[in-house]
Amino acid sequence: MRQSAWELWQIATTCLSRMGSQIRFPKQGIYKWRLLYNAQGIESSELIPYQRKPIKSLKLLPADNLDYSLKYADRTSIEQLYKQRGHCDDILICKQGYITDSSYCNVALQHHTGDWHTPNAPLLKGVMRQYLIDNHIIKATSILKTDLKHYTKIRLINAMMPWENCIELPINALQTSKP
Repeated sequence: MRQSAWELWQIATTCLSRMGSQIRFPKQGIYKWRLLYNAQGIESSELIPYQRKPIKSLKLLPADNLDYSLKYADRTSIEQLYKQRGHCDDILICKQGYITDSSYCNVALQHHTGDWHTPNAPLLKGVMRQYLIDNHIIKATSILKTDLKHYTKIRLINAMMPWENCIELPINALQTSKP
């Protein structure tokens, strides 16, 4: 049986509390703490300088067989999709006709009513996405590729790019694939 990301995170928290006292955190700059873990605990840990990617355009790409329900170290399938972005800065993934995520972020789309929606079946249910849902900032809903005409903006969100500091693009920054 597969464990959810939340269940694995719960297992990892005991290890984190011990590791946190042993790691020297940089005093300046923004870093992400990359943890490789499994059901037994944390396998490795590293601090990586965080550099936000400048994203001004997205290419919509289908990935009907992509599975990324847990945050895997092997991102080969996402990297292969990313290589198909052409002149765009990043990709927006569509699975079985439904919008899911970008290559490294969950997404939220502003409906023409002003409400913000996030796909209810993303490839990875990120912690920032869940926080925004729990606080009624965004609402999880099915978003078909054909529904994009009802949206005006798209935001890229993750733990390193919270709502107040995320990338926001007009929906016309999204390039759709030719059939």
